[in-house]
Amino acid sequence: MRFLDLDTIKQHLNLDLDFTGDDSILEVYADAAEKSVENFIDCDLEETLDQEGLLPKPLLCSILLMIGDLYTVRQTISATNFVKVPRTLEMLLEPYIDYKKKIY
Repeated sequence: MRFLDLDTIKQHLNLDLDFTGDDSILEVYADAAEKSVENFIDCDLEETLDQEGLLPKPLLCSILLMIGDLYTVRQTISATNFVKVPRTLEMLLEPYIDYKKKIY
C-alpha cells in the first residue's frame, strides 16, 4: 500500500504536476522510502495508522524527506562537499520505533 500519491510527491519536490517523465522513478523512490521507514522503526506502517486509517504526519514527512533526498542526490558520493545531513529523519522516526522488536 502506498501512502503518498504522485501529486503529493511532485508538490513536495516542486515538480509540475503535468510532468510525467520521472513518474516511474518517483514510484520506485516512494516504495523504497516507505520500506526504509518501516525498517528504521521496525514496524509495518499499517500498524501505525490512526483511527481514521491515516499514517501519522511525522511518518509521512519522513517518507517525503527521503523521497526528496533520493530524487535530488542520485549518487552515493559527492565530488564537492561532504556534509552531515541534519537529524530531521531520526527525530521524526524515533518515537515510532518498536524497541520490543530490537535486539541489541
